Amino acid sequence: MSNWKANRNYRKVKDEHGNVISFIIEVEGQEVKVDEEVYRCYAKEDRRERYIMQDQKKGRILSLGQMAQDEVRDDYVGIPSVPSCLDILVEREDEIDWETKKQKILPALLELSDRDRELIVMLFYDGVSTRQAAARFSVSQKRIRAWRDRVLGDLKKIFEKIS
Repeated sequence: MSNWKANRNYRKVKDEHGNVISFIIEVEGQEVKVDEEVYRCYAKEDRRERYIMQDQKKGRILSLGQMAQDEVRDDYVGIPSVPSCLDILVEREDEIDWETKKQKILPALLELSDRDRELIVMLFYDGVSTRQAAARFSVSQKRIRAWRDRVLGDLKKIFEKIS
């Protein structure tokens, strides 16, 4: 039997046939009979605590940032996995902002020349690379990048005018 089993303060009591008849947790030197659900929760928290202690013994730093890097689940240390109110509000603002921008993109694109619009649609909607666009327009890749940057600057000005 490993050391933690000998030192734990909870146990199952079994009859002569091996059937569990009660669950016991020792609290301040007294044995308290609990139901199975309480016993399971207590045992789960004990396992969680042992794992955390193992990480600390290895010299690992236990922090939220490190947990994110290690891809440790939130419930490993009892951190609520529900997003905060602030996160929800920021997400809603971002959605509203994105919807507003989507409504402005079509009028802005329509203000561009046909050739400029074709380039932007090709690069940002069709997923064509600058190399492929250069081949289609029979110009250099450097020329495509300069053209793209100029058109994006024009779009920015159009957006500012629309807002």
